[in-house]
Amino acid sequence: MIRRFHILAIVLAAVALPVFGADLGFFGRSGDAIEINLSALPGTPAGATFSGLNINGLAGHTVLTSDLLTAQPFTTSGRLWVFPDPLRNTAALGDLNAGVRGFQGVLTGSVSINGEAKTFSVTVQPGYTGSGLGAVGQSLESQGKATNNPLFVAQQQQRLRYLGFVSQGGAAVAVDGDFGPATNSALRTFQGAIIGGVNTTQANTDGIVGPNTAGWLNALNAPLWQELIATPAGPFTISAVNERFATSWTVDVIAKGSTNAKAATGITQRITALSTADGYGSSAIHQTHRVGTDVDLATHSSTHNWGDGSTSANELNVIKHAIGFVDAGASGRVIRFITSNQDIFDGIQAARPSVPLFYDTSGGHQDHLHIDIGPPTRIAGRANLAGDFNLDDVVDAQDLAVWRPYSGENFTGNDFLTWQRQLGRSQTPMGAEAVAQSVPEPRALTLLATLMCSLTAWRRAPLTLAA
Repeated sequence: MIRRFHILAIVLAAVALPVFGADLGFFGRSGDAIEINLSALPGTPAGATFSGLNINGLAGHTVLTSDLLTAQPFTTSGRLWVFPDPLRNTAALGDLNAGVRGFQGVLTGSVSINGEAKTFSVTVQPGYTGSGLGAVGQSLESQGKATNNPLFVAQQQQRLRYLGFVSQGGAAVAVDGDFGPATNSALRTFQGAIIGGVNTTQANTDGIVGPNTAGWLNALNAPLWQELIATPAGPFTISAVNERFATSWTVDVIAKGSTNAKAATGITQRITALSTADGYGSSAIHQTHRVGTDVDLATHSSTHNWGDGSTSANELNVIKHAIGFVDAGASGRVIRFITSNQDIFDGIQAARPSVPLFYDTSGGHQDHLHIDIGPPTRIAGRANLAGDFNLDDVVDAQDLAVWRPYSGENFTGNDFLTWQRQLGRSQTPMGAEAVAQSVPEPRALTLLATLMCSLTAWRRAPLTLAA
């Protein structure tokens, strides 16, 4: 046993150990309800009591206890949840990775366990969890329902605001466990996006978080609600309007479709309308542009007519632009075009007969091409890797460096054995739309080789540590 600990000490000495200033350390993801269950820690005796919770170091973020979320007194349950505020995403507000969506950083607090003061830290990592602990739960929650699960509602609220969906009027969704009108309006915009039908608005949704809606909230390719931003000399521009918001699926189609279109015709695409910041405001301008899945694409003024049976050069360009969007290979997909120009209608139909078209006889679509965007196939939510204690999506020596200072407090010997079995596994960073095993970085190969040699010896007689 002494020899095994000696080998472990050598391995840890080779690792660049992070600095931990707290007695207890927890890790979670930016889009999750991060649970801190003090009573379940191996270092907490049965029947412990909890008091003196101090969350000053979590100011600006939401902290809710079991008193509200599970109807259990915190003093006996020791359970609380941290909900990182995705809008605190600047260095000035403590964000350590401003280039990634949401808040990433270290939050601190303190609590007394059986009268003994303990400090704790919460390290918030990128992304969100789609399966297992941290994923969004559901039991058919809806506005005003008496049997709503407050914990599930809080998880749903946190995920909605992380994904960028706002309530009617544009306010961020508050995380409070209460499924009120603000949560309902944000949810319905999200549901409108995942339904994927034409002319879909919030009115076409049910406002109930069931298995399908929760599945999309947890999906690896869940939609984001975001503003379309044009880049200098890019393939598209945006008209000076307030309808500049859409789902990430729509934004992806615009970016890739515009690139195809410009390559085919040399013309920079001009987007004239998407949705307003909350979606609902578009009802005063475009009745159906309300859930971020409708695109209006400018066309040349010479095509602003019914068509004359002969395809002009500018009409042909519009047809080529449409083809570019259909063939974009983006996360979203074109599910319908609307035009009031018969020549353009006929040209698109001939080039891509499988794509639905609608001919608007009112003439309302003579001056632009309308594009409806549908959702991709849902990719199941992803769990965190076993043994990935620091949630950086790779099981490596850094996880051992997390295990060591918290062994006996947060972690046990069984956690070490899990890390040992999973060593070398990895997955693409949270937010990507695929999961893959990867090869360790070259600079880590020497260390991992040392670890594997040591672990081979340990496997002959499994390591046992006090809980």
